[in-house]
Amino acid sequence: MWAIDRGYRHIDTAYIYGTEVGVGEAVNAKIAQGVIAREDIFITSKLWKEFMEPQLVRSGLEITLSRLNLSHVDLYLIHWPMNSPESFAFDYLDTWRAMEELVDEGLIRSIGVSNFNGTQLDHIIDNARIKPVVNQIESHPHCLNKRIKEHCRSRDVIVTAYSPLGTPGHPQFSPGDRLAINEPIIRAVAQKHQKTPAQIMIRYQIQNGHIAIVKTNRNDRVITNFDVFDFNLSAEDVTEIESVDYFYRTSNEDSDIGHHQFPFETFECL
Repeated sequence: MWAIDRGYRHIDTAYIYGTEVGVGEAVNAKIAQGVIAREDIFITSKLWKEFMEPQLVRSGLEITLSRLNLSHVDLYLIHWPMNSPESFAFDYLDTWRAMEELVDEGLIRSIGVSNFNGTQLDHIIDNARIKPVVNQIESHPHCLNKRIKEHCRSRDVIVTAYSPLGTPGHPQFSPGDRLAINEPIIRAVAQKHQKTPAQIMIRYQIQNGHIAIVKTNRNDRVITNFDVFDFNLSAEDVTEIESVDYFYRTSNEDSDIGHHQFPFETFECL
C-alpha cells in the first residue's frame, strides 16, 4: 500500500514467494479506496515448477488468482525452465502452449519467462504462437548478465532485472563479504550525483532499458527507490559501474544443478 500511494504501478510476485495474498489485499484495498482502478496496476506472477506439466498449468494459475483475489494477471512467467520434481520427460514449450490457452481465455494478458538462457528462450520464440514479452533474470553490478541481455534485445524480448541491488540481505552473505551495494566505485558515483548507491544501481537498469524490480519492507526505501528519474548516468559512470562485474550469481537453485533443463551451466546463460 505504501508503494501504490507513492506511485508504483508494477508489482512483481510469485506463487513460491508467499506474498500473493498480501499483494492482493493491498491492491484490492487501494481499488476500494479509489486510489487506483484495476487497469492502473500491473501485476506479474509466476508459474512454479511443480505446475509445469501442461495439465497442471491452469491449476497453478487458478491458485495465484485466488490468492490475489483478481480475475486476471497482467504478466505470467514460467519461473524456471526446469520442473520439480524431475518426474516426467517434458518440454517447457508444452508448458508455454498451455499458458497461451489461458491468454486466449483472458486470464493472463501477457506471458514471458524467468531464468531462461538464450538457447531456451530461442526454443520458445521459434516455435510458439505467442512470443515471450519478458525474460526476468538476475542483474546487478556483480552479475550484469550482459550477454543474455544483448540476446534478449536481439530477439525483441524485454529484460526484467531482479535483485538489482545484489540482494544484500541474502542469507548466503556473511559480515565482511563483498556486496555490490558497498563497492567503493558505486559509492563514488552515488556521491557524484548526490544519490544513494541503491538509486545508482536502479538507475543503471532503467537507463539501459530494463525493468528493475526492487523489494523492501521499509517505507523510507520505498520512497527513495522511486526517486531515480531526475538524473542520468554518464558513459563514464556506466563504465565504472560495469567494472565490478565478476559474474557472482545469488539466485542459483543449487538443488537443480544437474537437471537436464538447468539454465546456468554455460557462461552468462547462452
